[in-house]
Amino acid sequence: MTIVILECPVRDTRKTAKPFSTDWAFLDQQAAQSELARVCPDGPLWVLGHSLGGLTVGFHDYDPRISRVLTFGSGMGHHSDHPRSYRPTAIAFWFIVGPVAIALSGYLPGKRLLLGADLPAGVYWQWRRWCTHKSFFNGDIGKALPQPSYAKTVENVKICVAKDDVVVPPTAVRRYASFLAQGGVSYVELDPSGLRVFLLLGISKALAKAMKACGQTFWI
Repeated sequence: MTIVILECPVRDTRKTAKPFSTDWAFLDQQAAQSELARVCPDGPLWVLGHSLGGLTVGFHDYDPRISRVLTFGSGMGHHSDHPRSYRPTAIAFWFIVGPVAIALSGYLPGKRLLLGADLPAGVYWQWRRWCTHKSFFNGDIGKALPQPSYAKTVENVKICVAKDDVVVPPTAVRRYASFLAQGGVSYVELDPSGLRVFLLLGISKALAKAMKACGQTFWI
C-alpha cells in the first residue's frame, strides 16, 4: 500500500493585511485538497488538521473521496479557558505583547519574540477578537467568514485534543465539537499516559504523543 502525504503549511504573509480566513483557512486548504485529489486519482483521502488547520470543518465542501477528517488541538478558545498556570501568558499575549509588538513593527514578529511564525497584523487582530470574545468566530460569520454547512459530507470526523494541552484546552475543543454537533462529529480526549514522547511545535507534549500514536488510537 502506498501512502501519499501532502503538507499544507501556513504561508509567510507578514506583509499582507488580509485576515487568514480568506487566504489560509479557505483558499489554501481547498487548493491543497484539490491538488491531493489530482495527484492521487484513486483511493480514499484523509484530512488531518492541527489548530487553524482544523477550524474550518464546517466551512469546506469536501471531495467525495475524503473519508476521514481528524482535527488536533482545534478549538473555539477564550483566554479564560486556559488553566491558571498558562492564563497570564495568554492574557499578556493578547493584551500587552501582541499589541505593542504590532505598534512597533507593523506586524507580529513571532520569530524574534520566540512565539513561532511571523503574523500579519490583520491575522493577529482577528485571532485576538476571536480569543477574547465568548462567541469566538461566530461574530465574523456572514462577514469575513462564509455561512457554515452542518451537513455531514464526511462519514468519519473526529475532533481531538490532548487533555494536557494548555494552549487549546479541552474546554475549547469540546465547544468546537458542539458547534459541529449537527454534522455528527465525535469528540476524542486523549490521555497521554504510556505514549512515546516527541515534540510538535513545543505546544503540547501529549498532543504530539497522541498524533504519533494515532494509528493505534483512532483506527481500531
